[in-house]
Amino acid sequence: MDDDKLQSMKKKFDACLALEYSNPAYASMHHITVLAFMLQTGRYTQAYEEYALNMLKNFLSHPYKIPRKSTIKSYNLQLSKSKRKGTIFTKSSTKVLDTKMTILDVRLNTPNHYCEDVIAWAKSIIDIS
Repeated sequence: MDDDKLQSMKKKFDACLALEYSNPAYASMHHITVLAFMLQTGRYTQAYEEYALNMLKNFLSHPYKIPRKSTIKSYNLQLSKSKRKGTIFTKSSTKVLDTKMTILDVRLNTPNHYCEDVIAWAKSIIDIS
């Protein structure tokens, strides 16, 4: 994937985050959006890629259910500096997964479209992983 497309994906990701932080109807997808983007753009180190993929699968089993605070706390504890070896993220994209859908296909016009598209996009990442 070329740098221009990767930059377009990053801009769209930033736009998605802005919507998620400003509108509760969009915020319900935050836990999926971040994992999907980071997985698709190769931002997890090899040691943590499988862990992130498993989290995404778990979240997609009930995509409209916002994870409980205790679930997020558990994930955060497992990834804390004291429990992990090495870093979680790469400084830049190491690879980009070629899926049938990317963040560029996610519609921002309504919360319903957004949620449907984020879920479909995340599932396309699971399908090839």
